[in-house]
Amino acid sequence: KRRLQPTKMAASSAQAQAQAHDRRLVPKPQAWSEFLQSLNQRFQRVRHNNNVNNKVFISYAWPEDPAECAWLQARLQQLRNDLEAVGFEVFLDVGSMREHLSAEMQRNIAACQFGIVVCTPRYKQRTAPGAATNAARELQQLLARQLEKKCQIFALRLEGEFDAAVPEALREFLVREATAPADYTLALARAEAPLGLLPALLGVAHNDAEYTQALDQLRRAQLTNMPDPDPRFTGRDAILHTLHAQLQADQAGPQAIVQQQQQQQ
Repeated sequence: KRRLQPTKMAASSAQAQAQAHDRRLVPKPQAWSEFLQSLNQRFQRVRHNNNVNNKVFISYAWPEDPAECAWLQARLQQLRNDLEAVGFEVFLDVGSMREHLSAEMQRNIAACQFGIVVCTPRYKQRTAPGAATNAARELQQLLARQLEKKCQIFALRLEGEFDAAVPEALREFLVREATAPADYTLALARAEAPLGLLPALLGVAHNDAEYTQALDQLRRAQLTNMPDPDPRFTGRDAILHTLHAQLQADQAGPQAIVQQQQQQQ
């Protein structure tokens, strides 16, 4: 990995662009936090009962462009924070380096139970056959540990088209992509095939009732630009069921509910 030092202006601009994208239709922060907390409680039970190693290693390739580098690192730091909220101990080289690069990487790969490989066009380029790069060495070590059944690999496509971003060696380990910033949270949480990263890490089956209930609550809080429910809005179940059916139709058009004012007696 090339160690670039992006300028403060480039980093600020890239993060502002990422935040602008992320303000679209996404779960409310409080709902996302509560969802992660529910997974944390579940994960702690699993760890206690099965003595599970919770260490995660994130492998990626630094982009050459400083603004792109800042944008990618902002997303990876969000990913690290979310995984830590669930209860994983995550190594990401941004802010985690304590010793020489090669020794630090080798030590953390050897200790990890899960390897998350972030697939981007730059990563595929840096891990091409014969490449003598840190990213290529990380990938080879992770694949060797996967072959020895010492860790599980999950490949997450975060940017770029499939063929341009995903190395051949990683295609069998793919989880649901999270290429659109606005889809990041729901893509990570999805329990339908291909699995999102969170249920894949937790070993959640698609029909897991506890996880499905938590995910349903998250989906109901999907829109950040919607007000909280009005407790006085009652007695309209028939209208709402009709509206729900119409919105589920293949060619649903715009729908509206009009409240008629009652005349004062």
